Amino acid sequence: MASKVHWAQVSHLALAEKGVSENEYDVKDVDLFAADNFNPEYLKVNPNGTVPSITSPSLDKNIIESVDVARWIDGLKGERTLVPSDAAAKSRAQAIIDLVHSYDGRTDTVLFNSRNDEEMNAKRNFGFKDYLEHKQFYKETDEALKIWTRELERLDSLLVLPYAQAHAMWGAGSDTTQIHNFDTLEKLIQKSASNFKFGEKTREWWASITATDSFKKVFPQLY
Repeated sequence: MASKVHWAQVSHLALAEKGVSENEYDVKDVDLFAADNFNPEYLKVNPNGTVPSITSPSLDKNIIESVDVARWIDGLKGERTLVPSDAAAKSRAQAIIDLVHSYDGRTDTVLFNSRNDEEMNAKRNFGFKDYLEHKQFYKETDEALKIWTRELERLDSLLVLPYAQAHAMWGAGSDTTQIHNFDTLEKLIQKSASNFKFGEKTREWWASITATDSFKKVFPQLY
């Protein structure tokens, strides 16, 4: 298992949901801010230089995509599956997965990009100095956020409560302990799309998922 940064936490959530104990696997922390993901040794594990990754003696080759990692974990143990058994629900779940992994739906739009010097400097102070886009992308960031609002609206329409944007909130500068407060992220988005509001289903889904034991186990720093 590679890394405990936010991009890899889907793996840890899957492990927690499946009841896999921590003594059944090893975690190798890959520090993205130190560019550990481009270390030659890690590139042997994952040539894409992304996280998460899974290695196991039972695998013919390493698993290097987060969705594939979660599916592999789902098959490890127990009768309870993470995938809906109902065909319609399974299709809707796949649509949500496809959306949040799409280029237009990526939360990196908020986390790494900036529309002006003020936003750029704030994110440099937040620790993303080496990952931020150059000033020439200010205009593109504004347009990307407008597109992202449409994807968030699509997400809200797909969610089925009670279960179905954490690091997007952090990219907007939200206090990490105020995980139910959408105001900071909403106001940031409204600078590009003035009428945008997070949908009620998105808010309810987030409240439900953050109340689970698995979420609290994986993200203890938020409580």
